[in-house]
Amino acid sequence: MSFGNVASNSGLRQGTWSIVAEGGSSTLRLQYEDGSLGGYALTTNERGHTLLDGDRWFVVSYQECEDI
Repeated sequence: MSFGNVASNSGLRQGTWSIVAEGGSSTLRLQYEDGSLGGYALTTNERGHTLLDGDRWFVVSYQECEDI
């Protein structure tokens, strides 16, 4: 389990996340500080990119990763 936060129109939400595998599929499960839950279905496209509910997020180049 890991810790993270999410910024949205409703503000910053902190909590934990985990990857859950169930029945041949995977979900990014979010548990917020207030006890509420959220989640995204994890899949990959034909190019091997990870998708959250069918959308690609947080796309950076290799060089940007090296600079962090």
